Amino acid sequence: KKVARTTHFEVRRGTHLVDAGYDDKYSLIPKKLTKPLAWDEVIEWNNPILKIKSPAILDFGAGGKGYLVDIIGELLEENRIHSYCVDAGGDMRVRSESLKVGLENPLDTSRVIGVVEIKNESLCGSAGNRRKWAEFHHVISPETLSSPNDLLAVWVSASTTLLADLLTTALFFVTPEILQKHFEFEYLIIRPNFSIE
Repeated sequence: KKVARTTHFEVRRGTHLVDAGYDDKYSLIPKKLTKPLAWDEVIEWNNPILKIKSPAILDFGAGGKGYLVDIIGELLEENRIHSYCVDAGGDMRVRSESLKVGLENPLDTSRVIGVVEIKNESLCGSAGNRRKWAEFHHVISPETLSSPNDLLAVWVSASTTLLADLLTTALFFVTPEILQKHFEFEYLIIRPNFSIE
């Protein structure tokens, strides 16, 4: 099937990370960011059909890696492997054996700020220190068109890696108390003054 080309402007709407310079070439050269369209202006969901009404980039970074880790864990379990650790760059799922994990210091990656022990759960972390350029890092608010700077790092442990991964991103924008009304998880947040929640 031949794919119709769209104009440059149409493709770029709502692509904040790409426009900020976190593109497929990692140019790290920011362009002008614009407010995204509303969800229902771009996507229509009638289960099981997802219709894209306007050109868009679907970015699964806030949960995609965690979901992939869970899929790999489930494949291991289907093949009768019940004691394992799947670690995808710090997003990990541990089953059976207890594992001690160092929590990276976001200001000095050669050090840890502490150790957490996980068993039969998942752990994900996020910080703005590794993927940082200009005034941005890997999380950009669609409301302010800027990266949140009120926390240095966040870790979440939860029953699935998908949930832990999604919640680490959500905690950049929403207080833990709001999220704990809907999800069961534990968290650690480090603020810029190195205070800890």
